[in-house]
Amino acid sequence: MYRRSWLAAAGAAAWSPLRALAATAASSPRARAVYDNPTILIGQSAVQSGPSALLGQEMRLGMKAAFEAANAAGGVGGRMVKLVSLDDGYEPDQCLSNTEKLINGSKVFALASYVGTPTCLKALPLIVQTGIPFVGCFTGAAALREFAPNVFHTRASYEQETRAIVGQVTLAERPRVALFVQDDAYGRAIEQGATKALQLVGLKPAAVTLVKRNSLDVAEAVNVLQTVRPHGVVMGSVYGACAKLIEGLGPAGRGAMYSSVSFIGTSGLTKNLGAQAAGIGISQVMPYPWRPSTPLLARFQQAMDTIGAEFSYGALEGFVNGLVVLHGLRECRNDLTWSNFIAALEGARKLDLQGYVLRFGAGIHAGSDFVDMTVINSAGRVVADAGNAGDQLPRLA
Repeated sequence: MYRRSWLAAAGAAAWSPLRALAATAASSPRARAVYDNPTILIGQSAVQSGPSALLGQEMRLGMKAAFEAANAAGGVGGRMVKLVSLDDGYEPDQCLSNTEKLINGSKVFALASYVGTPTCLKALPLIVQTGIPFVGCFTGAAALREFAPNVFHTRASYEQETRAIVGQVTLAERPRVALFVQDDAYGRAIEQGATKALQLVGLKPAAVTLVKRNSLDVAEAVNVLQTVRPHGVVMGSVYGACAKLIEGLGPAGRGAMYSSVSFIGTSGLTKNLGAQAAGIGISQVMPYPWRPSTPLLARFQQAMDTIGAEFSYGALEGFVNGLVVLHGLRECRNDLTWSNFIAALEGARKLDLQGYVLRFGAGIHAGSDFVDMTVINSAGRVVADAGNAGDQLPRLA
């Protein structure tokens, strides 16, 4: 097991000073000020370049599709909704800088569809202190999910995802499980979730191997896993590094069961590995996007076709975030303020998107616990309905 150093900001202690800031921001004059810009601007900081670019690109396209569909139908109260998206390269400092520009420079009304645990953790204190509405971040880390009045989560947590993954691995009677995780707050969240889920069935990680964020150097991890020879590998990194790991382990590693949480970037993994990805299990927090089996998915596919973009889990998550933002905007009618927007989402209680349900309320801003296990088949395609093995684990308190 490697030695590692984690940023203290990822811990629960980071929230202590934020609670007072959040309470002040929620009742500030800025929170009650009417947003009178002729165009409603929604801001996003997300990775658009580098080895993890696809994660942010998909989220951006999904949200753009939702807004353009709304604009084609007349917008919100006659006003168009425009996405202002900035590239942070999946680097925390750049995400914070982008957030400052979006709030104070671009004067966006709300923020949505940020990507990544370390990036969101860096920007979160400013977001909470300002009080600007923040809808949907592409991460399920526990360090981000403690209640804040202006922050709304639209996906399940990493703890829920890792429970499903570990349930699948242990049901397949593969007890020697190793972890391959990113050396940052995201990797820490996956390590903690997987370790807790393994403990529930009397196991612990056989090894924990690391890869740096935005790096494809997995040589050391490959060496460790070749020595340990695990039956299962839980991956908590991004598609490029995970693909390099599997390629590096070669034929000798094909007997292992590889599983990952949704943040891996499913379409990026299949594009990198093709048929070599066969058998990899991935937990998903959105419905299967390639089958128009619900009104939501039909709307999603039509909107994505309109802008000429591919279907993907990431794009669907961005689309869902866009619909949540649009719901809040419409409920505010002509009195568009931060406080009214937040009250509108809390007042939704059960926000049924006709294929995906979110439940919000006063003090309840984590709206979904939906997790579905998928697997990649021999053709390199994602197969849904692999079963939620997490249901087989003891229920968490």
